Amino acid sequence: EWEAIEPRLVFGSDVSAVLAYARHGEVAAAVVYKTELSGVPDVDLLDELAPGLAPRAEVVVALVTGSRVKEDAAAFLRDLESPEARKVLEAHGFGPP
Repeated sequence: EWEAIEPRLVFGSDVSAVLAYARHGEVAAAVVYKTELSGVPDVDLLDELAPGLAPRAEVVVALVTGSRVKEDAAAFLRDLESPEARKVLEAHGFGPP
């Protein structure tokens, strides 16, 4: 029940902070986005929430208005829309928009 665990909860300022608590052994378990675990060998995935139980995380990409490399940035955004990039993103837990 919530009342039993509430006093033991530790909140981080963001997902990276929560993951750092887990990696340093400061907490017994942590709730983070699955995509944050990609390439993190010292943390084990114990369980996943069923679809619909958590808000859908959205990652956005945008061109910076004052960028000195707008053309390169635009090319990068185009590359992200390619089938090859989609495969790489999906392999790391990122779904389609």
